[in-house]
Amino acid sequence: MSALKGSAAAPNAASAAVRNRPAAAQAIAEALSPVLLDVEPIIPGAALYAKHLNDFWVWFARDVAPEFASDLDLMVAAEPDRAVELFAEAAAKIVSLSEAALAAAETEEQRKRIAVQLGGNEVLESIPAILSCVAQVKMLHRAAEFGGVMAQLDSATRISLALQAVDLPKGSFRRYWCLAAIGSIPDPFEFIGAMVMAAESDSEADLKNAGFGIWMDAFIIDAQRQDQLVKGAVGLFADVDLACKAIHRFHTIARAMVLQLELPANSVWGHSLKRLTKDISQQIEPKLEDVVRDVTLSLRPARDGVDRFNEEAVLQALNGLYLLATARDSRDSLAVNAVTERVWSQTGQTIETLLNRSIDALRDVGPDKDVAVRRVDAGIKMAGIRFGADYAQVIERSRDVILRRHKVH
Repeated sequence: MSALKGSAAAPNAASAAVRNRPAAAQAIAEALSPVLLDVEPIIPGAALYAKHLNDFWVWFARDVAPEFASDLDLMVAAEPDRAVELFAEAAAKIVSLSEAALAAAETEEQRKRIAVQLGGNEVLESIPAILSCVAQVKMLHRAAEFGGVMAQLDSATRISLALQAVDLPKGSFRRYWCLAAIGSIPDPFEFIGAMVMAAESDSEADLKNAGFGIWMDAFIIDAQRQDQLVKGAVGLFADVDLACKAIHRFHTIARAMVLQLELPANSVWGHSLKRLTKDISQQIEPKLEDVVRDVTLSLRPARDGVDRFNEEAVLQALNGLYLLATARDSRDSLAVNAVTERVWSQTGQTIETLLNRSIDALRDVGPDKDVAVRRVDAGIKMAGIRFGADYAQVIERSRDVILRRHKVH
């Protein structure tokens, strides 16, 4: 990073070039993504809040070291594939310049001025945690390696022994290291069970006293991250696969906690989990309520005018069915049981009825009518999700028999 200039700038030396070039801001967000949330952490201090990080970087680039930040920005923009690496190389300088700017504020008036520049006292108070993660960004990314090693251990006993032997980072940074590590742990059930075994207790107080509180805080934050992923991944053109993976991950965390921990009414972890369960369920429920309608629209022929195959309606229906199937598999950890079971039943009846009608229509018109063939194919996909592969294969064979007969004639 020798191309970066290291002199700090006078306050308010705003740089329009920096403000209008977001590459470096994106790099810091990407570098710290293992410990970053787009919303305020449900457990204060257990993760970095993206707004605070963004406010910090605006202050740094505008009031602390605009020339340094601009150089970093240009370098990241020129080599976006190396964004995290370039940021990591610049991390020590970012920390030293920031700490110098903060140390220079010796009077109460100067500290208030910095708080205003940052956007408030909350941002100012978050800077030590931000700088700690910036300074040790490489260690954050190596934390995933620990998670990978833990994932290979084949029993709660071995995980328990490894947890007690691991040399965690010192100070407040250790909670962020733990958060970065658990993202690569695929089975929270065994991991949490191992903590219970090591603490010889399933109570929140005893787990915290045994030093495992930061791990459980991290799992709560991971559950909150899944909630946010679902929020951004539902809808027609969103990533339904991402939404389903997030729901499943939330379920594995919630199930591991509920089945293995004592979570009384005054439990921080229990209260947090209830809030997240309610929120993620409220996001999913309206989508589930639409599934029967979407399936009907996609498989039912137009009643008036020219019959057309509605690709958008089919996509919407398939997305809804995948979401429904995932919600049903995860129903023990969600507050949508009644809706899920009702819609699951109604969807099965709807697919079966409309698919049979589509097969009859194909038998009448033959393969020359492309709409009929595509509608049956769409119905088969939906049947595979709702009833399973065996059922779908039966319908496929019926379709193939009809198409062969039409070819003979």
